[in-house]
Amino acid sequence: MSERSTQLSRSLGLGSVTLFGLAYMAPMIVLGIFGVIAETSGGSSASAYLVATVAMLFTAQSYGRMARAYPDYSFVRRGLYTEVTRRAVLVAWRFTGTFAKTGAVVEFHGDDRLELGEDGLIHAYRCLYDNKFVLSQLGAGGE
Repeated sequence: MSERSTQLSRSLGLGSVTLFGLAYMAPMIVLGIFGVIAETSGGSSASAYLVATVAMLFTAQSYGRMARAYPDYSFVRRGLYTEVTRRAVLVAWRFTGTFAKTGAVVEFHGDDRLELGEDGLIHAYRCLYDNKFVLSQLGAGGE
């Protein structure tokens, strides 16, 4: 029996990813949360969905720019930690990629810290990483 090697291909464009995301989210999510959105938004559910769509488009544009700048990037979660006494969540992550313009390999880690209020909502968000270290890897300053 012969073994064949398989490898994933990055062949999805912005249109394909957008349609995939809509197909994945659209059918059931509206039914599950429509009442909550209608009540929270004071009856202007369509406006709430429009604002959310605009926010998603900005996010998609940001990911597109990052994928062009770092075509082989890897962004992985390294850990998820909670602190009950402070009502906080910490997500540790690592980024690796090759900067397309210079060929410089960039690797760094950081964490996102979310502080929750008594109501369970996020009251503060901080993203921490060593910007000077990143810039030094790109040859733009730093150490």
